[in-house]
Amino acid sequence: MKKKAIVVCLGYAFYYFKHLIYSNYEVVAIVDNSKEKQGTEIDGYTVKALSSVDPFSYDTVLVTTSHDMIQEQLNSLHIDKEVIAVDRNLFPFDSFSDYVKFKRNLRISVSFIGGVGDFLIGRKWLDSVLTKYNLKNSEVDIYVYSYSIDNAKSAFNNWDIHKNLKSISKASIEISSGYDVVLQFCIFPFVYSFVGENLYLYNKSFFDYVINLQKFGYENFNYGFYKNNFFYKNVRNLFEKLNKKYHTFYDVLSNLNANDDFGYELPILIDESEYLKKCGLDCPYITLSTGLNKEYKSFTDNTRAWDMHSWNNLSLLIKKKFEYLKTVQIGLDMSEKEKSKADVSLSGKTSFEELKCILKNSILHVDYDGGLVHIRHILQGGPSIVLFGPSSKKWHEYEENISIQTDVCMSCEWTSEQWLKKCPKGFDYPICMKSITPEKVLKYVEIAMKKYDLQRVL
Repeated sequence: MKKKAIVVCLGYAFYYFKHLIYSNYEVVAIVDNSKEKQGTEIDGYTVKALSSVDPFSYDTVLVTTSHDMIQEQLNSLHIDKEVIAVDRNLFPFDSFSDYVKFKRNLRISVSFIGGVGDFLIGRKWLDSVLTKYNLKNSEVDIYVYSYSIDNAKSAFNNWDIHKNLKSISKASIEISSGYDVVLQFCIFPFVYSFVGENLYLYNKSFFDYVINLQKFGYENFNYGFYKNNFFYKNVRNLFEKLNKKYHTFYDVLSNLNANDDFGYELPILIDESEYLKKCGLDCPYITLSTGLNKEYKSFTDNTRAWDMHSWNNLSLLIKKKFEYLKTVQIGLDMSEKEKSKADVSLSGKTSFEELKCILKNSILHVDYDGGLVHIRHILQGGPSIVLFGPSSKKWHEYEENISIQTDVCMSCEWTSEQWLKKCPKGFDYPICMKSITPEKVLKYVEIAMKKYDLQRVL
């Protein structure tokens, strides 16, 4: 049975050792001589004056400040109790091994923002951090906006950590209660808050990482991180400054050995052969993807998107050139008036497992710069042809892929807050995407078929 104790004085030593105090004692009251602190709340306790605590309610007095001063105060109140000084040099354990036994795992909160590609990259970052800093046994809660919960479940679906996936409203994205560190991830990590004493005590190397992340934010972002008016411009400047890719940009401190390898698999949890046969795809096929996130209502809402007329023309050109190939349209159903001309249209009709199956087994994938390109890369499904409009290929491409980017307009990536939804140059249909014609893409399809000898695998 734990001894009943009161804690006297809320000095630094209290915050440094409170986890051990709570683990070893039944704390009945927290006391401080400061009238400013009295009446305030801490860890569910209302701070009191020593004289107001019933002396019969506790056996031990834990002192986190000057021992002699408190002893005098106890004597003046005629309180005869065991008094233990709590500081960095003295704690009530017989040995260091006894002390270590009471160290607990950290509680970590991470909120993610973005589409499925952002979540896959965020998972890559988080896994790297948990591995590097020996945090695999930590309690990690993941928070995402409610409209992104499906994307998050897809990205984390075969990782134990997905059990702690929580959907929240946009207003409550800054989760802080009860965690040792609160992080947010959108392209790169940001530190909202942390309990330095706990991080330093439990995991010094992770403490250093968090401190350096915060320092990085202070050095590169004025007046806040995600919350200031210069965020988008700063992101652009950092891409140019750090010379990293979108999927390795999370390694802003260059200490996580980030590269194109995601370090994890996305196993397909359905029978691939059976599903492909059901869809009439037990044959060679090329996938064409609209690939938009759910927050976009139509193709015209996304500056990176190609219009349906162009996709249809490309599908017809491919079928004419490669009669033995089927074309398969995947991605979200954007309810456009012009229906798909692909041999098989599965837009809006696939689960995540079915989508992975289709992407993995396609001999070639054509897409805009989006999440499905990351999924195919992780699945090692083969090359993709990626259409780059406002975004820059040098910040996004993978070695196995073929990038198409015209020079009619300079990259607008991260130049304004609405660059993804509204052309920064004022075009209703971004001229960069409009200039990528179906005929041009067909030429790259032919190049890919020869470069990767795709006829050989048919």
